[in-house]
Amino acid sequence: MQWSDGSKACRIDVLKSVVADLLTRYRHDAYIGYGTLGYVGYKYYNSGSNKNYDYKLVKFPISDLTNENNYKDALKEIAKYKAKGGTPLAFSLYESAKYFRGYKMLDENNGKLPSSGWRPKYGVTYFDVFSSPIRYRCQEQHLVLMTDGAPMGDYLGPVEDKDRKSDSGFYSSEQVTRPSISKTGKFLWNLDLRTDAQNIGNRDLAGKEWFSKGSKRMPLHINAITFGNDTSDADIKELDRTVAPSGGVHVHAKNATALYEAFHQIFQDIIQTRSGTGAIEDQTAQTKQSIRYSTAYEPRIWTGELVARQFNETTKKYDKLLWSTKDTIVPNQGKFYTTNDAFTSTNKTPSDKKVVLGPGTPGIDSNYANWLKGTESSNLRDRQGNLLGAIINSDITYFATDVPRINLDTLSSTMRMEFINFIKFRRDNMRYNILIGGSNDGLLNFIYADKNGGGKNREAGQRFVSYFPSFFKEDLPQITDLYYTHQYKIDGKNHLFDALDGDTVRTIGISSMAAGRKGLVGYQLFEATRDLADPSTDFKVNFEITNQTPGFSDLGYTYSEVDFVNQFDGGEQKDRVFAVFGNGFGAESGKSIIYIIDAITGEKINSITLSNDGLGAASPSLVVQNAKGGLQHLSKLYVGDYSGKLYKVVFEPFNEKFEVQKMVTLYDTKGSNEKAGVRPITTRPTLNQDRDGMMWIYFGTGSAATLDDISDDAQKVTHYLYGLRDLDHTLYRNDLVG
Repeated sequence: MQWSDGSKACRIDVLKSVVADLLTRYRHDAYIGYGTLGYVGYKYYNSGSNKNYDYKLVKFPISDLTNENNYKDALKEIAKYKAKGGTPLAFSLYESAKYFRGYKMLDENNGKLPSSGWRPKYGVTYFDVFSSPIRYRCQEQHLVLMTDGAPMGDYLGPVEDKDRKSDSGFYSSEQVTRPSISKTGKFLWNLDLRTDAQNIGNRDLAGKEWFSKGSKRMPLHINAITFGNDTSDADIKELDRTVAPSGGVHVHAKNATALYEAFHQIFQDIIQTRSGTGAIEDQTAQTKQSIRYSTAYEPRIWTGELVARQFNETTKKYDKLLWSTKDTIVPNQGKFYTTNDAFTSTNKTPSDKKVVLGPGTPGIDSNYANWLKGTESSNLRDRQGNLLGAIINSDITYFATDVPRINLDTLSSTMRMEFINFIKFRRDNMRYNILIGGSNDGLLNFIYADKNGGGKNREAGQRFVSYFPSFFKEDLPQITDLYYTHQYKIDGKNHLFDALDGDTVRTIGISSMAAGRKGLVGYQLFEATRDLADPSTDFKVNFEITNQTPGFSDLGYTYSEVDFVNQFDGGEQKDRVFAVFGNGFGAESGKSIIYIIDAITGEKINSITLSNDGLGAASPSLVVQNAKGGLQHLSKLYVGDYSGKLYKVVFEPFNEKFEVQKMVTLYDTKGSNEKAGVRPITTRPTLNQDRDGMMWIYFGTGSAATLDDISDDAQKVTHYLYGLRDLDHTLYRNDLVG
């Protein structure tokens, strides 16, 4: 045939190719099956034909296509198809629905269809009832009807006795010669499979009764695709009416490319799986050993997924599935911790305040604690067996035990070798790599990665530790509510650092909450003595800070990235590690502030006010130099804020309190007649020192933190990328070239 774009291709070949591609694309996102339209209902009615006609519509039952054998079998079945002719749409829609309903389905007709009807004694046989594809009480069931033309040869039957006797307004005859597709679609939408389906048993796969608290009516959702040029406007409108009751999607594809896009549009609407944060890889070179980790989340039930795929040297893609946390994470796996209250340590030594999360944890009802650990409850939110919360904006951080988390170039050669030896010691004693990601059920998750210090990790994809910050305890009724509506919790970035702390070398982390809370948390993954003895892999909680913590009332939503400096403290006469970050967006005071804290205890060392009305400081870029003792020294930083100003802060040399020597506003992105915040600076500036020793600062403007950022007015604003030379004074727009 010839498509509207002039290309020539057989419709069945195009359809088979597109369906095969879609199975490949969505095999990890949904359980999928497929079938064909039946033979033309009355074409052979009393025709005298002696042929057998296959009415078995379900060619491949709904299956888990992540199973490689299932996937290969599904593709083999597609390759066998031949076009049979005819488009009995209402018949095929009604007959396919019997698969979900657990009714016997037609098998084949040994010869002609007799005038007496579709009864077995007249040569029509029935296939045994399929196993139910319905898995969970909150799961949606979808049919996608595909046709290349108007209903032709449509003959609906046999209509089940139960349907003919119902008061639903469906057909009262056993067989219907001119059935309405839209009437059939409306009837299927009005069903409730919890009561209508005959083969689902008393409980779903999560062990919950179908009518337990929180369950909803389970109809059949109908979607449709028409393709080619033969479909009339009237036929298109009829299919629009067919999908309308269930809110389904109907797309008309006029060429092969549009057909694929139509399927994609419908699958996206059905699955509602969204990509999470950017994928990360476990090594820079792409080899057959390379692994990519990516996240996705499902808005219907607000659960998430972390997936590992291996690089395929043949396809040059990461398309070999290794595991998904949907399968690898099970209830009560790993260790769960929280703390009793948000805190910072007042003394100068780390104070691990973690407590085991479980029944009896202060401030947490045991039902909530068990739910966080994966135990389902009929009175709490149903996650349909997927125990990882939605990971939407939170970075996935890959922690490899043999990779340093400190810039070795900023250290003396002696200190550099000391850290290299520490890294080797950690690799040999920790022996597992970790993936770190925050989820919106309030858990900061530490998941075993594929490789460890000695090779492949047998526990890849399983939970190592999950940590529930205490400041989310008050939110547990909403997090676990049966009728949950989405809220952000741990939605920020993770930052890791190796540091010398007195006589101890530590691997520590700080994770921000971003839109989830005006707060951040600090923790430890590994420690050893400076002489490389007494290794400890015990997970420790170092501190929790919110805007309610004394000294941090100006803390906003912590979108800011955190940076570190390992510096000798002359007052304490010891090596210490400090964290530097902006106060973020949405502080009640509206100030732009840089916080400097002890990165282990959380103690505030200094807070630097950049502006009293700057709307919040973003992520700083530090200029760190080698100090005389071999460690680091923070000499200055550059940072933007949400009002659109760029600042430079210069520190007093070797001052343990990080007192400011000089502060300069280098640039203001606001135009002369514009209000502050029109062009906010929300990301970390990039620094580059030229051969003449001059510092260049590169940054852009724009924000996507609130709905106001995508309003009509906001989208009319022109944003820019800037490259400025630090001239130690304020530059204005007229000073720029571009």
